[in-house]
Amino acid sequence: MRRRSGPLLASIVALVPLVGCSASPAQPAAGLEPIRIGVVTVCEGDLSEDRNFSLAGAELPFIRRGAHLNVADTPTGGVTSVPVGGRDVELVEACERYGDRSTTISALSSLVERSGVAIVVGPSVADDSIAVREYARAHPDVTFIATGSEQSPTLRRTVPNLYRFDVDEYQWIAPLGRYARRTLGWESAATVGEANTPGYQVAGFVAGFCSAGGQIARTDRLFMDQAGSIDPASLVSRIPASVDGLFLAVSGSGMAERVWRQTHAPLSRHLVAGWQLLYPPDRAALGIVGSSSDPFRETRAWSRYNTLLDRTFPDLGDSGYLNQSSYDAVEPVLEALEHVDGDLSDGQRRFADTLAHLRYHAPQGLITLDRRHQAIGPVYLGRVVMRDGRPTMKQIAVFRHVHQTLGGYFSPSSPAPSQTQPACHPLGRSS
Repeated sequence: MRRRSGPLLASIVALVPLVGCSASPAQPAAGLEPIRIGVVTVCEGDLSEDRNFSLAGAELPFIRRGAHLNVADTPTGGVTSVPVGGRDVELVEACERYGDRSTTISALSSLVERSGVAIVVGPSVADDSIAVREYARAHPDVTFIATGSEQSPTLRRTVPNLYRFDVDEYQWIAPLGRYARRTLGWESAATVGEANTPGYQVAGFVAGFCSAGGQIARTDRLFMDQAGSIDPASLVSRIPASVDGLFLAVSGSGMAERVWRQTHAPLSRHLVAGWQLLYPPDRAALGIVGSSSDPFRETRAWSRYNTLLDRTFPDLGDSGYLNQSSYDAVEPVLEALEHVDGDLSDGQRRFADTLAHLRYHAPQGLITLDRRHQAIGPVYLGRVVMRDGRPTMKQIAVFRHVHQTLGGYFSPSSPAPSQTQPACHPLGRSS
């Protein structure tokens, strides 16, 4: 899960070619313009350190096809082009500043209107996907691949030229709610999250838990303020002891868990956690279960992906989590281009149809798209255990083919997740 003024200076949004002039593995036909894929990264402000991760993920699909880095081990140096259907495919970067939506629009404009890209990827900041959706609405002949985790861009007011090959933050969390109800046997639950869009991931837990017949009182949905001035432990202390379990979606000093343990021991039976508490896991979380769109158990595809990542970027320091959304955008794009031999004629019609029906075998498992072009994919549950003297995650369950609507709990007409939405009700009944 990733997050993200006046007149813009030219230095705020930089358009950076990421391809060199080296010969491709197979020479494209002369005279054909290259196909350009643009990627928007956070280059200034908070989260600017994520730029390397985003670029690494976007470049790996090129590396898989025989391209090489212009500067060894460094994603910011760019990558050479690859041929597809007799045309070179290039990667171009544009930068935004975290928290400044005007720079998001400027980056998109730089790629589409100045560099002439045919496909745009990113940015990974959750809220920025809304801006991408609205920009895509005005440019129907360009394909946009969202990498932010916010739900609305592919559920509400959707546009046909926007796609996403990663599950959103609510799909990621919903199986944890079902696990708490069906496996742990909770009849009632409370949630603690943050009062912002990423913090509303608790809505996924609400959907999974309440759709299975669980109950969450509105007074038991508690939120920290955006300034972080509220201690999560103080929120946990307000939850009635009669509540069976807690979904804790915020990290802290461990006090919240200690407060909850006083009345709800053992924690392994009465607490499940959001990704903030489990990446990486620590001893205080032993026995606690969390969820992820990545497998906790090694698979052949997951191993190949991480081996390529480590070999290409040995100093990146990322196990796949931060770069993967970019990889899961560029890789299916290149696969679809290969299927249509690089044909983007007629408003990209063949390419768009191929992308919409692609069976994408991602490192984490099979991804297909629903009719609004949102990923249907797997979600994994893992428990914190000790292995070789250190805490790690042990996979305990897999939920395959998780849909964005979560069986009907969310829809294009349902209210966007918030501190009060969705309402807690079984499937088949709304309130």
